[in-house]
Amino acid sequence: MKHLQIAWRMVFTAYGFVQFAVQVLWLGKIVMPGILRQSGAIAEKRRQALFQAHRHVSFYLKTLSLLGLVKFDFRGKPIREPAIIVANHPSLLDFIVLQVDFPNAICLYKSQTLRNPVLAKRERVRTPILTSDVFALQAFMLLSTRM
Repeated sequence: MKHLQIAWRMVFTAYGFVQFAVQVLWLGKIVMPGILRQSGAIAEKRRQALFQAHRHVSFYLKTLSLLGLVKFDFRGKPIREPAIIVANHPSLLDFIVLQVDFPNAICLYKSQTLRNPVLAKRERVRTPILTSDVFALQAFMLLSTRM
């Protein structure tokens, strides 16, 4: 029975990766560029693009939860924005989960992220702050000494 559970978990995990890739490519190659090509104020177009990203992220996280791959325990969010939120460990899933409550978030990324063929177009719309590996390491070390 345990082997069957492991097999299903592997299938669900593979599905989760495929869904993520398809959604990000769809957003980055079709939806967001289409919105940004429309006429109008850039701030409004950016807001519309981020709203679409927010919808896709919410759907993705609900799928992961329904498949039993992750469990989320949301315990509120800051009352006022702007706010600075620091993840306790850097991963793309941290940001994706935070994006549900903060669809207009601006993130600090390693510059390599914008060379990622899956994430690059989507993250350019988000107006990321890019860093080098050295800066990211220094920031991590500074933050970890204050915890």
